Amino acid sequence: MRYVKPRSETDEGRAYGAGGGSEFTVAVDPANEGVRLTRRYDPIIANQVAAVYVDGREAGTWGPTPQAGGGLWAEESVELPAELTAGKSEITVRNAFVSSDLDVNEFTYWADSRVGGETRRTDTMDVGDAASETAHGYAITSPNWEGVRTYDYPLGDDQRAELAAAQDVLQGLRLRATFDGERTVDAPLGEFFGSGNATAPVRALMYGIDAEAAGGPVLTSWWPMPFARNAKVELYNGSATAITAGTAEVTAAASRTHAEAVASGDAGRFRATSHAGPTEPGESWDFLATGGTGKFTGVTHTMTGELNRNYLEGDERVFVDGSRTPQLHGTGTEDFYQSGWYFNRGTYTQPFNGNPTHLGGLTGCAAERDCTGTYRLMIHDAVPFTQSIDFDIEHGFVNDKEADYSTTAYWYGEKKPTGTRTDTLDVGDARSEKAHAYTSDAPGDVTSLDSVFDGDAQHPRQLTADTRATTAPVSFTLRVDRRNEGVELRRTSDQARPYQRVAVSVDGERLPDWLQPLGNTERRWLDDTYQIPAGATAGKREITVTLTPAADAPPWSAESYEAHTLGG
Repeated sequence: MRYVKPRSETDEGRAYGAGGGSEFTVAVDPANEGVRLTRRYDPIIANQVAAVYVDGREAGTWGPTPQAGGGLWAEESVELPAELTAGKSEITVRNAFVSSDLDVNEFTYWADSRVGGETRRTDTMDVGDAASETAHGYAITSPNWEGVRTYDYPLGDDQRAELAAAQDVLQGLRLRATFDGERTVDAPLGEFFGSGNATAPVRALMYGIDAEAAGGPVLTSWWPMPFARNAKVELYNGSATAITAGTAEVTAAASRTHAEAVASGDAGRFRATSHAGPTEPGESWDFLATGGTGKFTGVTHTMTGELNRNYLEGDERVFVDGSRTPQLHGTGTEDFYQSGWYFNRGTYTQPFNGNPTHLGGLTGCAAERDCTGTYRLMIHDAVPFTQSIDFDIEHGFVNDKEADYSTTAYWYGEKKPTGTRTDTLDVGDARSEKAHAYTSDAPGDVTSLDSVFDGDAQHPRQLTADTRATTAPVSFTLRVDRRNEGVELRRTSDQARPYQRVAVSVDGERLPDWLQPLGNTERRWLDDTYQIPAGATAGKREITVTLTPAADAPPWSAESYEAHTLGG
């Protein structure tokens, strides 16, 4: 399971589009018998073709280049004939765009002069470096892009074989943990510690891999794992590799306080939920879908997909406690892992997020495939739930990119819910309004709305129901459990007009305003919530809620109100 470290380079570059090109001078040996000009480029853009001219005369062609993925550098060379270079100490090279799937990019050029049958480097032209560009008279026309890439070079055959052996262990050897007779952890070894694709450095807050430790890689986890009576940690070898040596250490400390909290259900057990397989068209990939109560605290994600990496366009969504509107809705997979532009600055590892591996067909992924390994810890932004959680992520723009995913979600919790819906007021329904003492001087007309909830483009939740919208105060009662530790008030409403705001009172006690800034005129239904503290609800079987719309806000809309009792 040795760390196979690739050769990595960071380089600035530029690209030119149709009708464009670049020009520069390079030094050559006057005694040359021809010159080899080599270009470093980014092969994620396929079919790059450009004509090469030396001092105005056509000398050769770049490309057409095959597409490659996995954050790889590629190099290609053009042999410049002696008739164009001999006797000169400097030549002017001009590249002219011929064709490409997008553009032609360039990062570094090397000039190697052949003299007496031997080749020696006579100049280097570093595109993107201001001093080098000035010294070589660099110019570009029809520029299409400029930026920085950190990529690897292909591994040798022996390195790829060694990496494949490590992957077999990382993915086939499983870490299992059982607490008080319940197995709560069953995850691939590498993924549990932050890297499922390869033995790579991971320096996360709650786990890590010291890939270059003396004697071999050291994998460490610092997740607190409370239990009441007993614990068992084991390794199950489902790989094709016999495990013949190694050391393991588990640290434990007695704590009556924690043991009693776990036994009573006041503290949740540590859990790592893993699954792997191909994605399904039109269906999101679940990090965690479970009932009960707990907090979602992170995920490690191992992905294999198309070379263009468009599977990284998928958004994450978190639906909590049965809400039809996601509590979190992201903008892209790499954004969720707190990066951008398909991790174009290369692999990295940080305390709360990382992209420790990015592999292509020549660096450890399958041929013509792209492999990405990521993690994110959500410690300061953990997602709590009291009844259920469905935390998923798309693969591609609208779950339309084929990929193979494996994920390990870290969370604390128990299967028993601590939140319960205790009452529902159906606004616009005369019987329900009467039963809940719904009153208002001007409650607004009852209007039917047929629309969908936002958050899921493939399977939007449809609802046809009555609503009211008012600028006058409304008051109503809801049943709650007297043993409650607070109440979550959930409203279903028409969000066509954003920034709806009301003053909130519960049994006459003034609480902070309820503000909802969201708005959507196409997907108009919205579930949003307001947290009523235990100080206003504890010991009560019923609460009276009064909502007073702000004078400078749009009419307050509601289709229903639900009381979700917390704790108890």
